[in-house]
Amino acid sequence: MIVTAPSTACEPSAGLAPRLASALLSAAHGVIALPLGTPTMKQPDPRTNGRLVIGAILDAWTAKLGTARAEANWPRITLATFC
Repeated sequence: MIVTAPSTACEPSAGLAPRLASALLSAAHGVIALPLGTPTMKQPDPRTNGRLVIGAILDAWTAKLGTARAEANWPRITLATFC
């Protein structure tokens, strides 16, 4: 039996997953913290805002991945793909 090392061609660059997770957490925190920090302002429902913000982030990432797939270095994803 021949054992080979797993291919790293499809692996994301180091730090990509934590950075994307951080962006989602930051967005969710902002949607929750803004209405709590500004009680005198009338704010829309935080659940609706949360869905809107996270949906927009995921749509932007999907568009950037679509563009990255057309490039010659696909499937290698780097932090620069999302900047």
